[in-house]
Amino acid sequence: MPLLKIITISLITLILIFGCISPELRSARIALNEKDYQRALRQADLELQRLPGSSEAFYLKGYCYGKLGELARMSQFYDSSLVYASTFKGRIEDERRNLVARYYRRFTDYYDKQSLDSALAFIDTAIIVDPHNIMLYQQAAVTAYSADQNERALTYAQKAIALEPVGQKDLPTRQIVLEISFKNEEFDAAIYLAKEIMSLVADPLADTTGAYLRAFDVQLATYEKKQDYDAAEQAIADVIILFPGRNDILLNYALMKLRKNDFDGAAVVYKRILETAPDDFTANLNLGTILVNQGKWLDAIPYLKKAHELDASSRIAVQNLMAAYFNTDQEKLGLEMKAKLDALDAGK
Repeated sequence: MPLLKIITISLITLILIFGCISPELRSARIALNEKDYQRALRQADLELQRLPGSSEAFYLKGYCYGKLGELARMSQFYDSSLVYASTFKGRIEDERRNLVARYYRRFTDYYDKQSLDSALAFIDTAIIVDPHNIMLYQQAAVTAYSADQNERALTYAQKAIALEPVGQKDLPTRQIVLEISFKNEEFDAAIYLAKEIMSLVADPLADTTGAYLRAFDVQLATYEKKQDYDAAEQAIADVIILFPGRNDILLNYALMKLRKNDFDGAAVVYKRILETAPDDFTANLNLGTILVNQGKWLDAIPYLKKAHELDASSRIAVQNLMAAYFNTDQEKLGLEMKAKLDALDAGK
């Protein structure tokens, strides 16, 4: 290719490149190269006066503020740049990633040392750098909850949930919101979240995190707070289908029946528990007590005796057993129980 033609093409290229750049932007770039960030900011402002939608001017302002340590303003102008064009998306993501990594390392250092307030300070800074990073909010929520800063944890968790991509729902974040909602007596929210968490656990029987049963526990406690025993009983019945051998769940099932004065139904559940756990104190005591209240004194004695053997300090077991003995003409045994009851009352 002739030399003249090469020179001509080069000149045209230079004209096209520099001809497309305004004097304001050119000055801003020069100032940036010289690390004169204040001058670069002024030139970027002039460019925005000339062209309010200049993606590069917003980017340059964000970069300058980052170098000046004004991270909130950096994020603001980076986001503004992305609103108008994706030209600087790669650079912005890289710069944010590097800064977040720096502050996240400091966060983990303090978190490992259990200096949770300091850890939160660094993750807050990371969030300022990248306010759209869902992982940061999730980590911040867990940390704030561990530090007993419930309202702060709730704010982080709700932001994390708002940022979730469609079809992706984080269980630990929801567990935090569930626990705080229950503590704040926001019962409708707690019930909704408990049901949502339980529905998100793909296999409750293989749930090593305990998320399913913990959500169930909170759901049940919420129904009790609301005194909605019908809903509580139904919730337990649904879970028993999955966990038929869990006596702790069966005990709650019997308790809900007692709350509804369904003593026969409760007795059936207690007998079911005793088939596999004959040494369960609560089942023996409560079944014996039901039978005493129904005047079935003789039937009550074996269960109350077992309860007394399991816990000799139980006043209810001794009192009911005494009544059962006296009402079945076993006066000697009744007097023995009376003596034990007197000793318990005297604190001996």
